[in-house]
Amino acid sequence: MGDAPARPQPALALSNAIVGWYAEKFGRGPTRSKTYIDGDHATVILGDVQTRVERTLAAHGEESLVKEVRRTVKAIHRAELSGLVERTTGRAVVAMHSDHDPGTDTSVYVFLFAGSKTG
Repeated sequence: MGDAPARPQPALALSNAIVGWYAEKFGRGPTRSKTYIDGDHATVILGDVQTRVERTLAAHGEESLVKEVRRTVKAIHRAELSGLVERTTGRAVVAMHSDHDPGTDTSVYVFLFAGSKTG
């Protein structure tokens, strides 16, 4: 019998899970993602995340509107995102912080794990 397929490394698995979440919620996922898991936290950096409408708004000086919509969507789905990270990493999340920069079309998330000395 052959070996079972290898599971992706935790950081790659978390990047893929977050990109999939974006695709489901925003209609498209980021085209770039990088995740770092370091002891008590995970940092997810995403690029090329905005929808066509968000890019148009940002190009016409409505960056604050783009940020507010993204902030609202993330707030509504905070528990869902934290649960996604918990299922993917096997670690309990005690806090989630995030921001989006429409000018560079990048987003960043920081998830603090239970037992964190900073959380």
